[in-house]
Amino acid sequence: MELPIIGNLVGPEVPGEGGNDPAIFGSRLTRDASLVHAGRLKDLLIWWDIAPRFGHSSILNCFFAINMIRANSVRNSNLLSDRSYAMEEVTRAVQMRAKRAKEGALLTSKEFVGSGNRAAADQALSRLAKKGELARVYRGMYTPSRKTPYGYVLPEAEAVVKSYASLSGEKVVNSGATAANQLGLTTQVPVQKVFLTTGKSKNLKLGRRTIRLKHAPAWITSLPKNRSGEAIRAIAHLGRANGVHYAKLLKNRLTPEEWTRVVALKAKVPAWVHAAISKAENER
Repeated sequence: MELPIIGNLVGPEVPGEGGNDPAIFGSRLTRDASLVHAGRLKDLLIWWDIAPRFGHSSILNCFFAINMIRANSVRNSNLLSDRSYAMEEVTRAVQMRAKRAKEGALLTSKEFVGSGNRAAADQALSRLAKKGELARVYRGMYTPSRKTPYGYVLPEAEAVVKSYASLSGEKVVNSGATAANQLGLTTQVPVQKVFLTTGKSKNLKLGRRTIRLKHAPAWITSLPKNRSGEAIRAIAHLGRANGVHYAKLLKNRLTPEEWTRVVALKAKVPAWVHAAISKAENER
């Protein structure tokens, strides 16, 4: 009796392939993926008819093995489908959040765990960044970009830094150079965006731009949201040799309430800044 061909398996006529050995036949049969996908149960029935030549138990084992392979194939297919659905859900959630976000808002994968797992959220953020809908600012942090007829536009550095400070819990303030320029003490505009922070020094990316966050002591980041703090940072930046001169200028440019706050900080600043403020304060 001529044995039928099953996938890439043949009967005992093929030399060097195990012949009628049921163990080798079973091993080869379970490796034949074409049986699983084609569902060739008819071939299995034919083999069952000739089972006396091999033994029914060997054929039955092969049948069970193929069914296990088919079950695993279905399970893996369902798993891929679930992952794809989760990815779509997270992507939609990110896009909706980005549309509602204020300029410079930062998105992280933790926000979207409810829409899928952490890995799916990370992948969704990364893919949208590659499309230009988001910009990667720092590890795990992304900011939405605004679409215009000319392409995607990124937010201002100040807005991103404000969001970073809120998210990280750090104090982040203008650098002394920026403070001096904004208070009219110098006309030089800093080329690079530099901010002072109570956290570790790091670089944030905003497209091709780099935002430098530089660690600074607590006294120099005092009063982060008003001109009194900016005055302290400006004096510190302009240096010991010019401290008294600029302190006097600031006394005349700040309101009485703002200057009072500067004087109140004398106990926290270095000795030379303390001396400059004191001399400006005592001058009539």
